Amino acid sequence: MCNNHHDTQEVVKKAREGFSKSWLNPVYSQLISDAEHLANILDLCEMVPGQRYLDIGTGNGYIAFEVAHRHPEVLVTGIDIVEEVIEANTRKAQENDEKNLVFATFDGICYPFSDNLFRGAMSRYAFHHFPLPDLAAREIYRVLEPGGFCVIADPMADPADEVDFVNRFAALRDDGHVRYYRKSVLVDLFEKAGFTEHRSFSSAITFPRPNDARYKQVLDQTAGCILDLYRIRVEGEQIYITVQVMNICFVKPATAIVPKG
Repeated sequence: MCNNHHDTQEVVKKAREGFSKSWLNPVYSQLISDAEHLANILDLCEMVPGQRYLDIGTGNGYIAFEVAHRHPEVLVTGIDIVEEVIEANTRKAQENDEKNLVFATFDGICYPFSDNLFRGAMSRYAFHHFPLPDLAAREIYRVLEPGGFCVIADPMADPADEVDFVNRFAALRDDGHVRYYRKSVLVDLFEKAGFTEHRSFSSAITFPRPNDARYKQVLDQTAGCILDLYRIRVEGEQIYITVQVMNICFVKPATAIVPKG
């Protein structure tokens, strides 16, 4: 059962407000664009003609449009919490005559789909915003058909980051950030939902933050050995951080099992 209490609603609200401001920013679009990363993610996905696929936290449709273009014989659905971006994606799909691509909004918690509807699901740079990660994993499991896959691509906390610097740093943006997880934690979370880990690869993303008093304070409070884990560098008015990204393909067993916990 989906849980939609006040605290989770506030997290979703912050994420919605943050991305409502940033999704039109060309700098943001450039930041998340990475042709090699996209190609490697899609290599984890085994597309079957005639099947349905779900892009969770689709944003500007970076994955959804590519999948729909590469595989015109499948149906792709992109969902996001930001109504404006869904409307823009829908217009773009219509202009491009992408008949196998649809977009829809959702509340950021419960997926508005029936059980066993999709053959595969993908989520890129979104999972750290999900307020109830265990529920998110169970919801993905629910909407996938037996034998289906789920690919999660998301920044992760370095195992040696004992002071949780990366999450304190990321939370300063106030955009609904919940947590960058260690890979072992994410794998355990999805295994408890009923998945098994199938394949994975590692990548990295570098992004800027303003060199203001809030960020400076966090840097000053953190040991250099921790900052080195994320290759922190200051250039003028920007602080740059490099975070490793875990890209994991999970599989729902062909014989349905009852999720743990």
